Amino acid sequence: MSDGEAESATARNESETLFPSAKRRYQSTQLMNILLRPLVVPLIRLLALLGINGDIASVIGLAGYFSGAYLFINGGPEQQKLALLLFMIGMLAELVDGGLARLKGPSSIGHFLSKVVESFYIVLLAPSVAIGLYLFGYVGLEVLLLGVFAPAAHLQFRSAIDEVTTAHPAEQLSAMLDGNASDSMRMVIGQILPDHPSFRFKHRIGRIVRENLMESSGIQPVVLVVTVITGHASWFVIYYGGLHIAAWLGFIVLKLLMLKRGGGRLL
Repeated sequence: MSDGEAESATARNESETLFPSAKRRYQSTQLMNILLRPLVVPLIRLLALLGINGDIASVIGLAGYFSGAYLFINGGPEQQKLALLLFMIGMLAELVDGGLARLKGPSSIGHFLSKVVESFYIVLLAPSVAIGLYLFGYVGLEVLLLGVFAPAAHLQFRSAIDEVTTAHPAEQLSAMLDGNASDSMRMVIGQILPDHPSFRFKHRIGRIVRENLMESSGIQPVVLVVTVITGHASWFVIYYGGLHIAAWLGFIVLKLLMLKRGGGRLL
């Protein structure tokens, strides 16, 4: 290997450590990971030079979400773009906190803080947009309820996946995949297990679509930016709330089918 090739490989390894979106194949298909990867890695290095660690980034993210939610509720239409900017700062801080922790060294509360920030993103975004639009008379009660109940559906959907994961540790799921699992079973397990050597694209497509539609690593921030800038923030509430409630109800039906097939046991 030449000196140039060695330096290039070292740079790739360092980039992967700071922002490890390519370690799992499905992550490399998430829109925000694709778009922001060239920005995030140098930003992490710059913030580290300025003395900012992962915990500080998490606190900045939390402040961005709370202040953005406040403006969405109380600021009226003229403040929506500033509220959007604050939420974008929160999302960016959430993207870099892990890389900063790996670069500067993790703290005893870093993982907890990161999870708290992620939870407040879910809890604050859609409700604050919906409440603000409702208070200023731009939407009716149905959109308000959709936005307010969206986080509950999101968290219930995650809880349903966690329930299956708790019932079947990764080693057990991998053993099932090493056997004669059908393609449909591999697609179901692909929603729970990040990756497996037997997975083909068709087994991972469900998770890829779900995370691109439902998570902040996918198209969600793009939908938020476009709808707020064009003055149609209610469309984001309808998209976010409708999708998460439908996904939650769909997973309940799927779980019931798995229980029936398993004789009372998931999978």
